[in-house]
Formats: sequence, structure tokens, C-alpha cells
Amino acid sequence: MLVDYEHAWKTEMMRRALATYCRQDGARFPCRHLSRIAKHKNKYYAYLADEAGTLAVYRIGSQSSFKREAKVWPKAIEEGSSTN
Repeated sequence: MLVDYEHAWKTEMMRRALATYCRQDGARFPCRHLSRIAKHKNKYYAYLADEAGTLAVYRIGSQSSFKREAKVWPKAIEEGSSTN
């Protein structure tokens, strides 16, 4: 059986991003079609958004944890043009 480790990792990072966002009393719920794990210049970000725009962006530090909530992030992540 083949396992898609990248998909499993992205799913886990998105789960952690959602949990972190909800713990911080996130009032709006992110849209699953607009939220994603994005890669930009060899850095990974968890991008959470809804129809109104960006809710939160988390910088992923290592392969298993968030570094911090990003204060600034590449605009390419919002536009969806980053490498996924």
C-alpha cells in the first residue's frame, strides 16, 4: 500500500493550524477550499481564510510544529500562486 506522506503531513499541519486558530478564539470558521498549506521560497505556511479574506497565517518551523503566527507573509500565498 502506498502512502502519500506529503498529503498526510499537510493534513496534519492544517489540523494543527485550525486547532491553534480556534484556541485563540477565532470567531469565523475558515473555508476548507480557501485554506491551504503553501510553500514559498522553501518556507511553509498554513494559510487560513474565508470568503471575506485572510483569517490567520502560521509559519511552519520544522516538519512537525509551527514556528509562530506570521506577522507578515508573502502576498503570493494569499493569491494562491505559491507552490503547494
